[in-house]
Amino acid sequence: MSLNVNVSGAWKNASAVHTRVNGTWRKVTQVWVRVNGSWKQVWSGSGFRVVANLNGPRIWHYTEAVNGYVYVIGGYSSVIEPGKENITTERYDPNTNTWAYMANNPYRKVNGCSFVIDNKIYVQGGNGQYYQGVIYNPATNTYGEYKQTRAGESQFSGAINGYGYTAGGLDGSIYNNTYQYNPTTNTSTLMAPMPTALAYGASAAVFNSLFTFGGMDINGNWTNLVYQYTPSNNTWTQKASAPSADQRPCAWSFNNKIYLYRLWNQLDIFDPATNTWVTSADRSPSGQSIYSTKAAVVGNKAYIPGGVNANNGSFSNQTLEYTMG
Repeated sequence: MSLNVNVSGAWKNASAVHTRVNGTWRKVTQVWVRVNGSWKQVWSGSGFRVVANLNGPRIWHYTEAVNGYVYVIGGYSSVIEPGKENITTERYDPNTNTWAYMANNPYRKVNGCSFVIDNKIYVQGGNGQYYQGVIYNPATNTYGEYKQTRAGESQFSGAINGYGYTAGGLDGSIYNNTYQYNPTTNTSTLMAPMPTALAYGASAAVFNSLFTFGGMDINGNWTNLVYQYTPSNNTWTQKASAPSADQRPCAWSFNNKIYLYRLWNQLDIFDPATNTWVTSADRSPSGQSIYSTKAAVVGNKAYIPGGVNANNGSFSNQTLEYTMG
């Protein structure tokens, strides 16, 4: 939800609103006006906006944030076909609202999972070269290899206390394996399995746990199942189901809450502390119904690049920015 103000004859978007209370300036989280006797909200400190497009469309890619930048690796850009994987890397700078090409990925990676440890992006699984673990170091703009876990085609992953975790996926069939990756020893350990074999869902880390959302089961059905994996005791716990079962949503965490962006431009917010869901009224102004993408957080803003536009099935180069109030 945007608010525009007129400055010297030009309309400009306000990123923040402050009011003076008892001599102190305080940040406003909402603005309401009275219209025909009814109060209506005209602005909030949260909401979507469209920012600079990717240099080209992408789906099934990897998205992570490191040191204030958003990185997009791999994916498909034209057709879903072996050998057509995108090997380029793009970096988004929120300060300049620009995308720039970085070093090419020497491996064909698409439709897998990733996590960040020590400011390095670990990429696993994917259709192209399943069993090759790839590390991207943004500081040197270089790629390297590591011994990946069996990630297959999975989107359940996250870094917790210096370890990388992957769960579920598809490798011939949908499986429920959970792995812990130790970057110090470059080894993986098989952990407690997911309660349900799932692939193609979303995940986020909060409270030193990995939360998984949705995914496809062994019968090909999309689910709204939610699970919490706690590494400290190596256990899985089922949580309150998501409001809807949707294909390939994306998720991110902020201030101990998890945001789930899904088909038909819907945003649900999960509070792990209370095990409850709220569906946000915020909608993307572009009208595109995006899925098959991922998100990364810089500050209090989440960035959602690319994905499939369900309105017409096209591959999108759109970048959405969502501000958490």
